[in-house]
Amino acid sequence: MVGTSPLTLAFARINSSREDSFTKDSADRLLLNWIIYSNQPFTAIEEGAFREFVQHIQPKYNLPKTGDTIRSWVIRNYEEQKEEVRREISNALTQIHISIDGWTSPHQSMSVIGIVAHFTTQRGNRLNPVLAIQEIQGSHTANAVAEIVVKVIKE
Repeated sequence: MVGTSPLTLAFARINSSREDSFTKDSADRLLLNWIIYSNQPFTAIEEGAFREFVQHIQPKYNLPKTGDTIRSWVIRNYEEQKEEVRREISNALTQIHISIDGWTSPHQSMSVIGIVAHFTTQRGNRLNPVLAIQEIQGSHTANAVAEIVVKVIKE
């Protein structure tokens, strides 16, 4: 382009390469990560201003229409992650160690137990996946906690 500044040409190359590398799958994954990690409601994608913003940045991207789609993505992602943790545990190089911690709300209205596995993967990485965070119904006896832990481990 004759008479075009180097800055304009540089931005044109960046935009061109960005358009060439755009995929719906990567955009969906990034959208899902944004919703999960920034604790957005699933319906955030229904907001008109947000939709306009996304269309301005990437006109090729078709946002899901409703939060129900995001909800199904979250559930599918959870199931995929759960399977990945199962695979990593079944192929662990080390023994699997379990840690358990419990919390009670300040007003004693809710008690929760967290269960975490600790092990080394086949690739030599230490992994500490959260296996469960579950509400404890009733009293916090050793038997009640043990029932929850056994149920989680069997899953």
